[in-house]
Amino acid sequence: MKLKSIDHHRNGICGLPFHVLIVEDKTADGDMLVFRFPKETDKETGNVACVVFSLAKLDERNIAFFENSWRGDNYADFADECIARLRAGKIKSACEEKLSARTRKPRA
Repeated sequence: MKLKSIDHHRNGICGLPFHVLIVEDKTADGDMLVFRFPKETDKETGNVACVVFSLAKLDERNIAFFENSWRGDNYADFADECIARLRAGKIKSACEEKLSARTRKPRA
């Protein structure tokens, strides 16, 4: 697996925060969209709180179970490693990348 992009999100002012990753997975369906909820959620629910979709299938508007279904537990550890690297400042978020790209552009 290879990280292509990562960012932190929250739904509204009271929504549960989560990370979103785009991960290249050559053993699956190419680029995967991964939603990783806080690791504490795993303990609270007794499940791995990680959701995975194929971006190619989402482009086709396919959200059908068994057609665009991927095991979150296969991606959770990799997502956790990437989140730790983001928090440590070793990689930039998608937002930081966009902001730095804007500041690098020469003005006309």
